[in-house]
Amino acid sequence: MDKKEVSILTIFCLIVALWVLPSLLKDFFPEIIKISRMGTAMPPILGIILYSIISFDGKPLLNFAEGMKKGVQWPSVIMGAGTLAAGSAMTNSNVGLTQYLIDVLSPALQGISPILLILAFTAWACLQTNFSSNMVTVTVVTTVAIPLIQATNGAISCPAIVAIIGMMSAYAFATPPAMPHVAMAIGSGWSDTSSILKYGFLFMAIATLITVVIGYPIAAFLM
Repeated sequence: MDKKEVSILTIFCLIVALWVLPSLLKDFFPEIIKISRMGTAMPPILGIILYSIISFDGKPLLNFAEGMKKGVQWPSVIMGAGTLAAGSAMTNSNVGLTQYLIDVLSPALQGISPILLILAFTAWACLQTNFSSNMVTVTVVTTVAIPLIQATNGAISCPAIVAIIGMMSAYAFATPPAMPHVAMAIGSGWSDTSSILKYGFLFMAIATLITVVIGYPIAAFLM
């Protein structure tokens, strides 16, 4: 690696460190939490500034104007912004969709066998996270799951189910509203919507089955 490549890698590591270290070191260095208060956009903005002002052979590490013109997939960014905004609107408390799901699904899931209950919550979390935000998925599914799991009198491990719901809420890879990177993948030219949906839902099904058959027993044993 030459000096230019070392500089690029060092700045990238600095960006990652500014994202991660404040939450890890806040108990030892309370003042470091001020970095987190600047927002998640601050580290990459700082990185772009450093890339733009550090030059080798008279050229900056990053030509910002050229990068914005050629390096940013604007259609994908706009699609991601639009779908995330739509997902936020759908799960807004004033709309009532979240409460409707809780009211409808809570009675429907009462009285079914433990294994089907585990499957139901695992599949629900995996499916919903692909159409709404991860945090909303965790909130809604755990709100319904915890009282129903506690009513089984120990037949199902409540901590294990909550851990599984948290894990499955991160499996957002099948639709554009799931995560911005899905929209970017569709707009990249390397894939398309139908392929993302087809293989995304296939992996959702596989992940759900593996989680129920292997993941839950391990989580229940450890918790």
